This record gives sequence, structure tokens and C-alpha cells, in this order.
Amino acid sequence: GAAEEWLVRMESARFQPDDVSYNSVIHAHARAGQVEEAVEWLEKMGARSVTPTVVSFNSAIHACAGAGQSDRALWLLDRMDTSGLSPDVFSYTGAVTAALAARAASRRHEAGALPRQGAVGEALVEELLDRMLAQGVQPDKLLVGLLARPLGERLRA
Repeated sequence: GAAEEWLVRMESARFQPDDVSYNSVIHAHARAGQVEEAVEWLEKMGARSVTPTVVSFNSAIHACAGAGQSDRALWLLDRMDTSGLSPDVFSYTGAVTAALAARAASRRHEAGALPRQGAVGEALVEELLDRMLAQGVQPDKLLVGLLARPLGERLRA
């Protein structure tokens, strides 16, 4: 896309792109639903001595959320931790969204509509919430809203 071309042109002109430059490319791929490309540019960022930020990881996690790739979102959360970055409420909202999307896809799979993909279920969402609260991250209104439906289903069961 245009953001990627711009970044490549910067590099070929011997300008050193910064984290904002890379974040723009990662975000563009995330918005386009291109998970592999978003993660690839996150990797390139680190390989080119530009330190990924929480925003960098959050953009890649949100790409996973859109695709229901909960396993990849969890992997990115773990990478944040090992990189010395603290996931924030946006990191966890993306990971929970990925888990809920994977859960919905799993239900469609059980109905014979789609192939199964990624870690799913209430246990994963609870694990993410426990992890988030243990790190002192408080859920915001968006995250509470995301959890309202599964909680309601659980209470009705």
C-alpha cells in the first residue's frame, strides 16, 4: 500500500524511519485485515534497529482481532512482555476481541460452517482478564461491553 511504499522510499533515500513510520505501515495492514503483513512489518521494525512500541504491538494485535487469530494475539502479548513492554487496555481489548471472534468461528465450525481456528472459549477470555488485572490494567467501557454478551450467555445457561 501507499504507507509501505512511502517507508521503502524513505529507506532507499537513506532516511532512517522511526517508530511512527513503522507504526503507520503496521496500522495500515491491520486496517486492511492483513495479519501476516502487519506482523511481518513489526518484525522488520525490530530487525532494522527501530524499537517496537506498545502502539506497534497493539496495531498487530488488532489485526489478529479482526481475523479471529487468538493464538497470534496471545503470542504478540507474550512478545510484548519479553520485550519489556507492558500491555495496556488496548492490547487486552484486541486480544479479547480475537478470542471472542475465534469463539464465534468455533461455534460456526461446530455447526459445520467453518474450519476451527485458534484457541477459543471462556477459559481463554478469563485467562486474559486475570492476566490484565494482575498487571494492574483496568478494563474500559469498550472491553466491558465486549464481555457483556458472553457473560449474559453464561448467566442464562
